[in-house]
Amino acid sequence: MHETERLYNELNEELHRELPKFYNYRIDFIASNLSRLYSTESTFHSETGKVSVHVIQNPRFFCGLRTKMPFTMEGINETL
Repeated sequence: MHETERLYNELNEELHRELPKFYNYRIDFIASNLSRLYSTESTFHSETGKVSVHVIQNPRFFCGLRTKMPFTMEGINETL
């Protein structure tokens, strides 16, 4: 019984030391994850804009894609 109580007290003391640190790191964790999310979203929108410009500038190319079999990325890359 004394061994169990000693173990409990050790773990309890360790948690009292570590949990406040862990709780305080939440802001840094959330901030860095949101920063990465916004950066990824910005990249996505930038690349989508480039594709949109290409579609607007080359409508005949994209209309003809339905008749080509099979569809490959090389065809797009050659026109970019």
